[in-house]
Amino acid sequence: MMDDSVNDEIEEEFMSSEEENEEEEDDTPGLWEEDDDGEEAAPKKIVLPDFVFEARFHPTQEFVAASSINGYVRLYSYGLQANTLLHDLKIHQDSVRSVIFSNSGQLLFSGSADKSLRAVDVHTGQLVYTQSNAHTSGINSMHVHSDWEIVTGDDEGVVKIWDSRQKKSIHTFEENADYISDITSDMKKTVLAAGGDGCLTIFNTRKGKVEAVAECQDEELLSVKIIKNGKKVIAGTQEGHLNVWNWGEWETFNDRISGHPRSVDAILPIDEDTVTTGSSDGIVRIVNVHPNKILGIVGQHGGMPVESLSIRCGHVTDGVGTDTSSGDKTYLMSSSHDHTLKFYNIKYLYEEDDTEEAAEEMQEVTLDEEKEDKSGKMEMSDSDDDEPKKPSNTKTMKNQKKNFFADIL
Repeated sequence: MMDDSVNDEIEEEFMSSEEENEEEEDDTPGLWEEDDDGEEAAPKKIVLPDFVFEARFHPTQEFVAASSINGYVRLYSYGLQANTLLHDLKIHQDSVRSVIFSNSGQLLFSGSADKSLRAVDVHTGQLVYTQSNAHTSGINSMHVHSDWEIVTGDDEGVVKIWDSRQKKSIHTFEENADYISDITSDMKKTVLAAGGDGCLTIFNTRKGKVEAVAECQDEELLSVKIIKNGKKVIAGTQEGHLNVWNWGEWETFNDRISGHPRSVDAILPIDEDTVTTGSSDGIVRIVNVHPNKILGIVGQHGGMPVESLSIRCGHVTDGVGTDTSSGDKTYLMSSSHDHTLKFYNIKYLYEEDDTEEAAEEMQEVTLDEEKEDKSGKMEMSDSDDDEPKKPSNTKTMKNQKKNFFADIL
């Protein structure tokens, strides 16, 4: 536990970092756009009262959920004219590291450093499910695998599959030796988990067994997603690489994309050839896979680490129920340690001509150019608490869920 003076010092550092980077953030060239009339093409950012670990769009409605370091889960409605806090729920005793909506959107699941798995009704905010000791260590990541299966991963590398119908764990895997940073799946029978031990582990949920373990790397794996119509898997690393595997060829990755100056903490596919990445340097980038190229910057968080990315397609209202969109909007949302959720209208990325024009204007974002963005950035230190396995030289902010940020309470 950290005292109030330390918390005040951290807040001062955050404010100082934001002030130093404010002008830089406004002047950074990027791929985001404004409407012809000058109005913002996306909702304004949401500022939360504390650190945000993860934020997700609701699958069908104009809601976003965010998890916080102080045990809160917050649900907001969003729109072009207004964002509104709907539920402010203190449902965990420790930091909430992951939130995710059920496929139906009726439930919001949350996993915490207090080892518990909980679910609330999205509309009423009522707690409808509690598993107090879901894991023997803090839950670090979650994924919805099917309409009734939830996957959780913890600080000690344990992965569990939960059946929401039976309200219990149906499979437990202990293959990884360190924290589970991210989980994804093919929504059928295969779950993939990226670990702080540098291992990518593949599980068969139907057979309840480990299918394969990719050759473990010297650097932590922090994020993982399936791309290329299920033919490839991409994972972000502590050193800023994107490792790419051919599906089924798990022995070692067959390609690597470099260019991120710091760790890649979040990955989100835009289409089968393009992903967005969130880095600990605070920048959200667009990356093309095969041919490998960093196309440009979508946005940034003033040097503060980007923890999560989420995407939503559909009509958008003004925040009070009136549909003001001229067509479908595609929004990308990023969450960061700067306490904010930022929205970007990326519909133009799906319009081939506009995307190519924007990419030509940006050209490739080089490592040297990105290093210039690092001025004034704050380097977070590690805590000695709750840190039995993490290498002392790690740069990633993702695993600070189990050390420095893990429990500032």
